[in-house]
Amino acid sequence: MPVAPVRDERAQPAEIQFPRQLDLAGRRQEPHLAMLRYRTENGGPSRVVERILEAATQAVADNGFDGLSMDDIAVRAGCSRATVYRRMGGKEALRDAVLDEAIDRINASVAGSVVDLDGEERLVRAIVASLDTIRTDPVSAALLTGPATVGSVSSALITQVTDSIALLSGIDVDDGVGCELIARVTLSLLCWPGADSGTELAMIRRYVFGAG
Repeated sequence: MPVAPVRDERAQPAEIQFPRQLDLAGRRQEPHLAMLRYRTENGGPSRVVERILEAATQAVADNGFDGLSMDDIAVRAGCSRATVYRRMGGKEALRDAVLDEAIDRINASVAGSVVDLDGEERLVRAIVASLDTIRTDPVSAALLTGPATVGSVSSALITQVTDSIALLSGIDVDDGVGCELIARVTLSLLCWPGADSGTELAMIRRYVFGAG
């Protein structure tokens, strides 16, 4: 797959403008739209919202998205159930917010891993980094073993991460074939991991880019 050179100024993670995100229903959003109403005037989340999101993240890590309980979140966050609903807007909105935060973490990690790379090596490393981060992030890792909600959440996660990998690698996000290839490689290795990291790297190089 031809990969366009990436200009140096795009190499800094803080300057990268990632594509619009998806909520659990697959609806396109502007970046951070799910979180805008939870921000304070200085642009950051209130401490109460931070506690709720931290509690929800840990709850998802412990019980998966299907096990998310507003009562449990309230206990973990040290606030009332009414406060959770008032600040977050309901369970679906809370799920979207937790997913949004996880995608931000994954994007930042992948972006940081490819700063000094270019061309095909940059794309290879972006895929490898996305696999590593998705497997270790408490929210995305829960998707690899959870049941019912996994389909919709995983779809939103993989779509956003795929678009971000494409952007970081100089691939047009409107290149349907290129983005689908990235998605298929990433998803297949998440579902059927290689024997070790070296094997996965070799598979990515050989079968995606024709390198021996």
